[in-house]
Amino acid sequence: MQDVVIIGASNVTLALPLIWKSLGRGDKPLRLFVAAGHGRSFGLPSTVMGRTLPSVLECGLWQSLKERPLTSGTLQVLITDVGNDILYGASVDQIVDWVTECVDRFTALGGNIVLASLPRESLVNLSPSRFRFFRTILFPRSRLSFEDCMAQARELNQKLVDLATGRSLSLVGTEPHWYGADPIHVRRRFRPEAWQRYLTLLVSKPDVKAATTRDSLHVWCQKAEVRWRGRRRLESSQPVLDEEQSQLWLF
Repeated sequence: MQDVVIIGASNVTLALPLIWKSLGRGDKPLRLFVAAGHGRSFGLPSTVMGRTLPSVLECGLWQSLKERPLTSGTLQVLITDVGNDILYGASVDQIVDWVTECVDRFTALGGNIVLASLPRESLVNLSPSRFRFFRTILFPRSRLSFEDCMAQARELNQKLVDLATGRSLSLVGTEPHWYGADPIHVRRRFRPEAWQRYLTLLVSKPDVKAATTRDSLHVWCQKAEVRWRGRRRLESSQPVLDEEQSQLWLF
C-alpha cells in the first residue's frame, strides 16, 4: 500500500476527483491524505462561504500520520497552492516559515517532498483590473493592492525555490497555458495534464484521466474531518472513502 499526502487549496479540491480516480484505483492500494479546501491557509483558519477550516498546520492530518505508521515504502508528499496567505495579510517570511514547518514535519516522518512553485507566468500577465476583480470574488476582505501583491508573489516564489534548493526537495512548476482569465486556478481541460506532471513525481506511472460528473460529485460531497459552520463544529469520521482497498482521508 502506498501512502500519499497532498496539501493545497482550491486547485487540489477542484482536481480531487481526478486525483482520487487516478491514484485510488490503481494496481497498488493507496492511503491518500489530503489537506485542502477553497481558500485554505497554511497558518490561519480560513472561511469561505460560511465554512471555516483550521490551518494546515493545526488540522488533524499530523496526528493521523503519527497514529498510522507507513504501510510500506516512503511517504510521498506534494505541497502546492502556496500563496493564498498573501491575500490574508501574512508576510512572505511568515508564509515561508509555515511551509518550512510543514517540510520539517514531513522530513521527520521520512517523506519524499515535492514543492510546487507559484503560477509565475500567469501572474505576470495579470492586469490591475483583473486582479481587483478576482480579489473581490475570491478574497472579499482583502485590501491588498495589485502592486504589493505582485511584489510579494515574486518574493514568495523565489523563497520557495530557495527552500527547495536548500532542502534538496523536488520543485515542480506550472505552464502558462494551464490558466485562462482566472490567474490562479488551472482550467478544467488542463487539469489532467497538470496533475500528470505532479503525480508522476509521487507515484510510478500514474494514468491521469478526467473524472466523470458522477465520480466528481461523489468525491466532492465528502467532508473534512473538522470544520465549522458559524460557531457549530462539524466532524466527519475518516477515511471518508474506502474503495477497492484504497482510502481517502480529508482534513
